[in-house]
Amino acid sequence: GEAGATEEEDADAKQPDSMTPDEAEILLSSSILEKKLRQEALLSDEQAQEIVAMLSPHTLPHDNGVSLN
Repeated sequence: GEAGATEEEDADAKQPDSMTPDEAEILLSSSILEKKLRQEALLSDEQAQEIVAMLSPHTLPHDNGVSLN
């Protein structure tokens, strides 16, 4: 019988969320941005890391004297 097929599919589709949608979106967008910047070679690795650091919750203070300007 195919009666139980839909129930099994629903169970597979529902995965427990370990983080809120907002957190997932932030992680996703920041990683996508980093890949785009590196692929398009618009920034050096160091500058890309600084931008990712600015987007991440635990930001490092910019005391290394490096300026983006």
